Amino acid sequence: MLALLSTFNEDILDKLSRAIHQAGGYKNVEGVWYHLGLALRSAGLYEEARSTFERVIESNPNSPVAIQSAFHLARIAILTRNFSRAEEILNWIKERIESDKDVLRWANVWAGLKVQTDKIKGGWEHLAEIVHRFKDTTTPKQHPGTWIYVLVSYAGASILLDRFQEAESALQEATKILANLASEGDRFRDRGFVVVYINLGELYRLKGELEKSQEILQKALELAETHGLQDFLADARMNLAHTLAESGKNLDQAEELLTEAEAFYRSHEHHADLIEILLIRAKILWQREKKEEALKLAQEALQKAVEYALQAKEATIAETLYHWTGKVSYKLQAVEAYQKIGNEARAQALKGD
Repeated sequence: MLALLSTFNEDILDKLSRAIHQAGGYKNVEGVWYHLGLALRSAGLYEEARSTFERVIESNPNSPVAIQSAFHLARIAILTRNFSRAEEILNWIKERIESDKDVLRWANVWAGLKVQTDKIKGGWEHLAEIVHRFKDTTTPKQHPGTWIYVLVSYAGASILLDRFQEAESALQEATKILANLASEGDRFRDRGFVVVYINLGELYRLKGELEKSQEILQKALELAETHGLQDFLADARMNLAHTLAESGKNLDQAEELLTEAEAFYRSHEHHADLIEILLIRAKILWQREKKEEALKLAQEALQKAVEYALQAKEATIAETLYHWTGKVSYKLQAVEAYQKIGNEARAQALKGD
């Protein structure tokens, strides 16, 4: 199925469009295209999904499903690092949204854009304001799915700023909401659990709770595999490999996981994730006492982070190199990068090291 979908082109989309019109009539065509776009995006086929969502908007720009399609277009633009396009789409959406649900969705995607462009503190502050504004209203109960994504985004930004308590509280709340949703097998529920588990696994790794991190990332991986969530499967594999690398256990398994994740990231040009994989491979080499090779690979990762202007990655890689080598130049580079993304607490902690 995926091999067939990956060969999509405009001619095939035209044929599908005619078939959908003939089968469902003009009234339902937008909804069919929208759900096809969701399936393509879930499979990691971003270009095909983009074309499909654009068809929905072209069909009727003022329809509710067109707004939802635009949100997905913005997310795809962020994933493919087309940030100017993402901002353009979000501005288009902002002029048209009215409901609280769409306000939440817009805030979530906008903050995601800020995080991806390393304006993390600004994104976190906006999400914190949204969470504070809506948490005691009826909106979270009326729109639990959207509220979960806001909580997860808030937690993700909090993790990047070392605000672990806020992150854990948000993820625990998201877990409770998911547990009360539809029965097991509901695609949104399954997808939600995978996202929450991946973030919890990263949180526990950063807190040094490696056994808890491994356990919950294994759950994320199994869920993603079971339900064919290719876009999250690679993340689960990479994060589990990172935890194993830091624990020094099952290093062969960690390398296998990285190889599988890397294939997905290369095919979708996820440069930030590919840089993360370089760092994890370096940590595995360090654990194997191959320190010269580890340093060389970590330095390559740092160079690429600087090249792609990924300051969050630059900060963590430079800090790792500082701890490995004791070189003050790496320490200063890490401090400066942390300050640029708004993680002043981490910068100050390093200064005092």
